Amino acid sequence: MATEFGMEVRPKVDRDGELTARIRFNPYEARDVEALVNAWLPITFAMNSVNRAMGLRDLYPFILSPSVVAKLGFVHSFMRDAAMARRP
Repeated sequence: MATEFGMEVRPKVDRDGELTARIRFNPYEARDVEALVNAWLPITFAMNSVNRAMGLRDLYPFILSPSVVAKLGFVHSFMRDAAMARRP
């Protein structure tokens, strides 16, 4: 959604390359949920940081554990495959 509005997050990169994100794919056709999660985390970090700077609570106070990511991946794959099957 942020990309569609022309918003882009360019976080500082640490030694491991964490928090880097370039969204150059169609998320509805992404095969790997990791690509979606990796694109999502920097924007949530930015949103939470802005809120914290204003003394507010996190907008996205969730931690995506490996089991949650796996479940999200299952749902994403199921929905993507169903949508692809409907295409002419």
